[in-house]
Amino acid sequence: ETRFTPAQDRVIESGAWRRRVHHWLFQETLPLWSTSGVDERHGGFHEALGLDASPLVKPKRMRTMARQVYAFAVAKERGWDGPADRLISHGIAFMAGKGRTERGGWVRTLNVDGSVADATEDAYDHSCVLLALAHAHMSGNPDALRLGEETFAFLDAHLEDSRMTGFLETSDGKGERRSN
Repeated sequence: ETRFTPAQDRVIESGAWRRRVHHWLFQETLPLWSTSGVDERHGGFHEALGLDASPLVKPKRMRTMARQVYAFAVAKERGWDGPADRLISHGIAFMAGKGRTERGGWVRTLNVDGSVADATEDAYDHSCVLLALAHAHMSGNPDALRLGEETFAFLDAHLEDSRMTGFLETSDGKGERRSN
């Protein structure tokens, strides 16, 4: 990946970083998270893995579930030959089956077993869900469009600031606005 120039400086060859990142993503990261990262017992994905790739027992944030769905959908779009469709469906089924509120929003956090830990309807979590659903829809998931439309309807009904100044952080309207 490197070569010596007449000045004896080490120079990265053109395309070397691209090859490294491609290898890291397609040969290391996606295979790891598509196996060790999947919670086959309780559904969804593990929140975190230890250095030995064993799951760490932590509550499952909705944004993490959505980010995993997004990552597998984008990986499919970029040509990954792993089981992206199955993983996208697995994630969406868990999210929709365990993570919806009675009003049609998404909870903030689930316990490892899939029960609700924190039912707060958080705008940032909803944005992560929408991004995941958009890419899942583009990758062919049959449920993503409907869930995305329902999520937009929830945002309009419950998180839109009535003063027309954007969206509330949470549906109870408490707390300062954050930005990311």
